[in-house]
Amino acid sequence: MADISIVTVCLNSELSIEQCLNSIARQVGVDIDHVIVDGGSMDSTTEIIKSVSPKSRLFILPGSGIYEALNFGIKKARTNIIGILHSNDVFMSDNILSLVQLEFNNCFGLDVFCGSAVVNADFQEMKVDRYINSNLFVRKQLMRIGFMPAHTGLFHTKSVFEKIGGYDTSYHSASDFKFCFEIFFNNRFEFSLKTSPNVVTMMSSGGTSSSGIRSYWRTAREITMILNENQLRISVFQHCLRLAIKKLHSWVYILGFRRISVDSSNDF
Repeated sequence: MADISIVTVCLNSELSIEQCLNSIARQVGVDIDHVIVDGGSMDSTTEIIKSVSPKSRLFILPGSGIYEALNFGIKKARTNIIGILHSNDVFMSDNILSLVQLEFNNCFGLDVFCGSAVVNADFQEMKVDRYINSNLFVRKQLMRIGFMPAHTGLFHTKSVFEKIGGYDTSYHSASDFKFCFEIFFNNRFEFSLKTSPNVVTMMSSGGTSSSGIRSYWRTAREITMILNENQLRISVFQHCLRLAIKKLHSWVYILGFRRISVDSSNDF
């Protein structure tokens, strides 16, 4: 019986999927149920998966969007604790999942654990481009202007997914914001939540919501819709301010004015 399920969604990810799979395979002290949902890759992604990770459960869902695929994968998960690792992201050390499992075992009734993440445009150099500290989201102000904790730092029980209703597939790139908004801001289900500043994952830049200025504003429009649904308002100025803060934060790390340890060898 597995201890924790990891869901990976991929599409034409032959350049990054192997390092993602290897970071999961290196995890120690925990049995992993790895669910992979492929959206119909036309490259060698599925061949790499079958070769590198033959024990993972691979499902092919042609034409599916990322949130449809996530919903499908989470429903297929065999364990109560569920995490997400995108095909171009990696866990920061070999004991991340054993530490996450320990958090759920030691904190009775814990529904959600959220670790932090670093963003990197080049895995070969392993230089931090941006640090997303999940502890900051205990305060609600950041989500009111569109910031969110690291999606791949989020681990939750299956009941959290079921109560929220999964990822809203009507959104193209901000459904993960809506999912986190329900946990961190609304919390109408009164989830037991714990966050940590310790780095769980390294995320690559250029995802669905951050692959250029057009994708940024598309996501900004969707965030505006989500906030409006919750009787909250956000201005164009605040969206511009969020973008400026993210860019400034990146340059602080790129230019070496600030550094962060990515060692996760100790307890959270």
